Amino acid sequence: MVAVPLAQRGYEVTILDPSERMLAIARERIARAGVDATTRAGFLDDVHAVAPGPYAAICCHAVLLYVDEPRSSLEALRSVARVGTVLSLLEKNRGGLAVRPALEGDYAEARRLLDDPVAAGNLGIPNRSRTLTEWSDLLEETGWRIDSHVGIRLFSDLASDDLSADRYDQLLELEREAGRREPYRSVARLIHVSATAT
Repeated sequence: MVAVPLAQRGYEVTILDPSERMLAIARERIARAGVDATTRAGFLDDVHAVAPGPYAAICCHAVLLYVDEPRSSLEALRSVARVGTVLSLLEKNRGGLAVRPALEGDYAEARRLLDDPVAAGNLGIPNRSRTLTEWSDLLEETGWRIDSHVGIRLFSDLASDDLSADRYDQLLELEREAGRREPYRSVARLIHVSATAT
């Protein structure tokens, strides 16, 4: 959750989620960190009514992969953004979808994902990956301009949870550098797009 680190840096933060359970978890983390943030219950397409903004920055991380048609959601986000608002969009990368199951030895699933953009992932909930070209078109059509993109979770996706601090720092540096370079960013598990409202 990026809300707490942003609030700790002095940003005014509003969290929107349709799940009361997830909002309760967010409130607990906010209280534990001793920061201020507003929580609102609602769906992304209703953001203009529930949390109208306008906002200087919007984080939409691992949300639109659960939406078959994200155009209306991107339009909704644009409706609460002023010109120049930054959008941080983190989603599944179509080009890297088959990598994790292949490395885990599930070759049949990896082969399927070469042709199918829908996978269940670790949560068991079907979700859709998209290419950078697809995101570029959708964002342009809904009032956003892509400024940059990086790949996320290429080498760290299957890393051990018990890495030493030194090994973790090395992995983080590797991910940051590889995520900026081709061909690595094109086959990373996730794609992070930075866009600006036009």
